Amino acid sequence: MPSRDRLLELRNALPFLIWAAALAVALNSGWVVAYRLLYLFTLLIVLGLFWSGGAVWSLSIRREPLSGAAHVGEHIVERVRIRNRSLLPQLWVVIDDESELPLHRLRRVLSYLPPRAVREFLVRTPCLRRGRFHLGPSVLTGGDPFGIFRTRRRLAHGANVVVYPRLFPVPALEQLAGVLAGDGRRHQRSPDPTTDVATVRDYHTGDEFARIHWPSTARLGRLISKEFEESPGGDIWIVIDLHGPAQAGSLLPLQGEHAVVDPARWPELEPSTEEYAVSLAASVASHFLRADRAVGLVGHARHRLLVQPDRGGRQLSRILDVLAVISADGHVPLDRVLEREAPLFRRYDTVLVVTPSDRSEWVAAAHALALHGIRIVPLVIDRSTFTGDSPREDIRSLLASHRIPFCVLEEGQRPDEATCVAPNLPSGARPAAVTARP
Repeated sequence: MPSRDRLLELRNALPFLIWAAALAVALNSGWVVAYRLLYLFTLLIVLGLFWSGGAVWSLSIRREPLSGAAHVGEHIVERVRIRNRSLLPQLWVVIDDESELPLHRLRRVLSYLPPRAVREFLVRTPCLRRGRFHLGPSVLTGGDPFGIFRTRRRLAHGANVVVYPRLFPVPALEQLAGVLAGDGRRHQRSPDPTTDVATVRDYHTGDEFARIHWPSTARLGRLISKEFEESPGGDIWIVIDLHGPAQAGSLLPLQGEHAVVDPARWPELEPSTEEYAVSLAASVASHFLRADRAVGLVGHARHRLLVQPDRGGRQLSRILDVLAVISADGHVPLDRVLEREAPLFRRYDTVLVVTPSDRSEWVAAAHALALHGIRIVPLVIDRSTFTGDSPREDIRSLLASHRIPFCVLEEGQRPDEATCVAPNLPSGARPAAVTARP
């Protein structure tokens, strides 16, 4: 394993002082005892130099996370294996860590490592914050048995791990949004490829390569193309608001002199609208993908983020990979995001808007989409509960006046405790507040 930052330090200067004094006395007086001390301490210094050098330079370390990904609230387990390639035993070795993963405490003191021996241990780290982290570099510290020298070696190699947002159940959304198949709409053929295949037909000149149905082509001996149809309930689009000025709250300290972290008392969601929005978006995506719906994601941070709708576990991984690392540092307000991304949404699609914004402009933009046959379901994070201020505008009343179903999540609530309101009920029915429970 390549290394860098090798350092040899002097721990104890006394042997050098005795060696220098013995040398001076031996040269000036010729005293036999002085010569013996000179030879003895020369041997000790040379032996200590070689031993301490081999204490870390003959060691190799291998770090392997048992899983490359985990969710907030779970643990990353790493297997660490250290090998002594020397013919000499190592009396003590200290393993330190410079990983980016918060609370990853790899430090170990190995008291004795025999020649050609391998020592292995596991490190469990609670995942308290989403992100992509590097495990490493590792720093090995060792020395000689006489306590004269200390050597340090920094090993740059390591491994990468991803911590995904925490997932929560969101059972009320499906019923509230009315996005399941069977909404009374007939199946319609789509001129563009979708995730739903209706039937197959003979190949027509000009058909795209992606339309060819290879199993039927191989069975019939001629080119067969697929016919697509629109999904019975349309695609699910998640629009996450990453506009920086719309956010409120802050992350809790994890490192530094003021950070005292007890994982058992760490909140499920940190008091930040960004973390609530990311976890809610991830939970919604997981919910509908497990129901075999096609789910897409769009948002505007410093750059546009887009995951086209698709089904299955791979799609969930794509969405979680994006949500694990995004930051709410965008400069585009939500209303402009909805206007810019409107061409993505087709009739009968469901657009779930995850936002902490209390600006009325985005409600007007959402209503404009609804007028084109797109079902809009805002998932509003009440930013006033994070700041302690009174809401600047009554977003709930504005949404209700446009007969747009919505959910509201407050600080301290789990996503499955969001209050959902359906003002667009059939005639004669009263709008009701539905609290989602697992």
